[in-house]
Amino acid sequence: MYRWNDDREWPLVGRDDELEACAGLLSGVRPGLVFRGPLGAGKSRLAAECLSRAAAAGFRTTRVTCSEAAQTVPFGAIAHLLPPDVGLADPVTAFHRVADTFAVRAGEPGRVLMIDDLHLMDGASAVLLRQLADTGVARYVATLRGGAPACAATSALCGSDAVRHVDLQPLTRDDVAELLHRVLGGPAGQRTVHEFFTASGGNALFLHELVVNALRRQMFRSDGRMWEVSEYELCGTARLRDIVRRLLASANRPLVEMVALCAPVSLADAEHVAPLPELIDVEAAGLLRVDRDGRRTMLSFAHPLYAETARADIPVLRHRAVLLEAVAQIESYGGRRREDALRIASYRLAATGTADPALLRRAATIARQAHDYPHAIRLLRAVPEAGRTLTDTLLVADSLVQMGSAELAEEALTTASAQAATDEDRVRVTLIRTRDLFWRGHSAAGALELSRRTQAGLASEDLRAVLDLNEGGLQFALGNAAEAVRLLDVGDPGSIDPAGMPLWLLAAGPTPDALVAVGRTADAVEWARRAYEANLRNADHALLPHAATHLTSLGSAQAEAGDLVAAREALRRAFTELLDAGAGLPRAWAAIALGRTELLAGQLGAAQQWYREAASLTRGLGYRRAYAIATAGLAAVAGQQGKALPDATAEVWPVDVDGRVGRAWTLAASGALTEARALLTRAVTVAREFGAVTDELYLLTEIARLGGAADVSARAETLAAACDGRLAAARVAFITALAANDPHRLLDAAALLRETGAELVAAESANCAALAFAADGEARRAAAATALARHDGAATPLLAVRDTIVPLTGREREIALRAASGASSRDIARSLTLSVRTVDNHLTRAYTKLGVAGRRELAQAMNVSQ
Repeated sequence: MYRWNDDREWPLVGRDDELEACAGLLSGVRPGLVFRGPLGAGKSRLAAECLSRAAAAGFRTTRVTCSEAAQTVPFGAIAHLLPPDVGLADPVTAFHRVADTFAVRAGEPGRVLMIDDLHLMDGASAVLLRQLADTGVARYVATLRGGAPACAATSALCGSDAVRHVDLQPLTRDDVAELLHRVLGGPAGQRTVHEFFTASGGNALFLHELVVNALRRQMFRSDGRMWEVSEYELCGTARLRDIVRRLLASANRPLVEMVALCAPVSLADAEHVAPLPELIDVEAAGLLRVDRDGRRTMLSFAHPLYAETARADIPVLRHRAVLLEAVAQIESYGGRRREDALRIASYRLAATGTADPALLRRAATIARQAHDYPHAIRLLRAVPEAGRTLTDTLLVADSLVQMGSAELAEEALTTASAQAATDEDRVRVTLIRTRDLFWRGHSAAGALELSRRTQAGLASEDLRAVLDLNEGGLQFALGNAAEAVRLLDVGDPGSIDPAGMPLWLLAAGPTPDALVAVGRTADAVEWARRAYEANLRNADHALLPHAATHLTSLGSAQAEAGDLVAAREALRRAFTELLDAGAGLPRAWAAIALGRTELLAGQLGAAQQWYREAASLTRGLGYRRAYAIATAGLAAVAGQQGKALPDATAEVWPVDVDGRVGRAWTLAASGALTEARALLTRAVTVAREFGAVTDELYLLTEIARLGGAADVSARAETLAAACDGRLAAARVAFITALAANDPHRLLDAAALLRETGAELVAAESANCAALAFAADGEARRAAAATALARHDGAATPLLAVRDTIVPLTGREREIALRAASGASSRDIARSLTLSVRTVDNHLTRAYTKLGVAGRRELAQAMNVSQ
């Protein structure tokens, strides 16, 4: 739980370019700077920051606040700045008197004024200030409301080309994430960032009020890794609601109510309650947004908080009347559009608490097709319980699974099992239930048994084939890659009969991941693309998985194919689409895939962020295995940063590459390289047994990075022919060059790795090349290779030694790493089955080679965090 201190200064984020403009003002490039934007854009906060920077730079600073009351009084805005005896009847004399007042002492840089709400300044004040700026007596930074009508003040102080104008844009999603991080003192989860970004619309003032209200209400919780906001609707402070109410008060009330409850509203419908000239004025005031939908013009509020505030102020009976009027209007047109059923059902349900069951089903199907899972559930739960069909129950169950509501999903699936009467019904229930059993129930055996039991009772070969695909997905999840591909690799998604597409895509979804596992990354990329396209073409089927799940598979395949840049782009797109849809578990897999991709790229900070996101999400959803994979990724990241997570990867499965890698890097961070390599070697045996050649090559690469290249080089060369893609070739080149300690080949391998985006392993390869060149006496080449070996934030064994004339042996490096991590000679001797004297002799040689005096200097020389 987080408690907010109201005395803390609010962070200024997302305004680097604007602050650069402020630097230009202070340097004298321009006499004036004007920040323009809508209410709440942060104009005043930014101008105040400029004034603070001016004061810190030695300028004298003055604030000028304009108002409607002072606007009618000549010199009303700057009356407090004028000498008390100045005569304004003589403008020339008055100007000189004011200029003398504004003058600064010799050696001072000058005076800067902050003018807030410039559009409310009287013309006389503006003309005088402009004269002061033109003669160099003062400079100014001003704020101007976007859309404000031109006036004498804006003409005087904004009309010159010498004045710089900056239009403030809404804050981005990344800006919101940064602000939350700075306010909370740690990263916020992507769902929380999404909710604040969506609710605020990027408006700085609205965001401030929403966050402060959430802080005061103690809505933030942390699991030790991420901050999340409680899952109920964000609402602003009383101050914010009052601001919005004042804005809406100028608009036609029936129009406000219609847009608040029924947006988007067609222009034709809006004109029933407000004439076109009035609608034009409301749009010009910044209250309405106008969009094109085909041939129709649609209206909605320009900001989501406008709708929220307006809805809260509509009385109950008026709320009902507006919705029923909207229903009558749609029905008068014949309700022919596809979305009309959804709107009619939703409006009737909200107005009266009930609607025709057939209409509710049609509307729920449309909502589920749009992946609006909460809406689909609300509509179907309004169907009387006695009349609910299996399809109703399955749609609810599937939506709950997608959202990650595990316990409620299990209740719905139990009901669905009892309702299933036909073979196709039983297959539909089985497809959803087996995945729930495997990932949430942690029962692979139970999932396989259920799938095979259902299949045994089927007469249809087509339905039996669907459950073959389902078993293939389960076999892949169990690590049996070869068997998974045998069952899954059965055709092109584009060739499937649309009637069977939902079941087929639901069952065959893991196909590209299985193809990757057996080394067929090019086939996996193509399959995922075709599946994504097929999903979009058949979007009218209610039980299709979200199309973005195929983007997750596509990104994962692209990463293993050696295009980490494209992989990152596909996976971030998938994550964002799944976040917008509220798809909990699929979003967790996208976050895990992003973590793995960034880990392969060596971007340890980004990998940590995504694994934290996945861990926070899956822990909350109760998906134990996915949570374990995410925490294993965190352990691997920490180990490569030179830190050992104390609670890393407590749960490991027989075929669990992520878990083994995480545990190995935890051991390595403590200097236990022998144990780490042994752990990975056992995992290699299992991966080889199950035909997971890509995983095997990944494990061999990690063994090489931990000092075992010579032991795995021959096997890596054998796997080269079994794995396509640039990343596999680069891995093999790295392992074999490292085993041969050939500096030229190591530099070639570094170049190949860098082409794929694997920057950390490329740096390791370059560092090893530098050490080999130095050992051969080629100082110039060693220095050139060292320049390629920099990687911020990493502390891996192959980066631990730099700029040494004589490289450490593998045994010397391992003993030095353990000693640098704090292990005593006796502990090292016991773990490596050596004598204490042998350990000390190795350490002495390492001290000499590294040029250090003893253990105190060893940690720094080995780049190890203690």
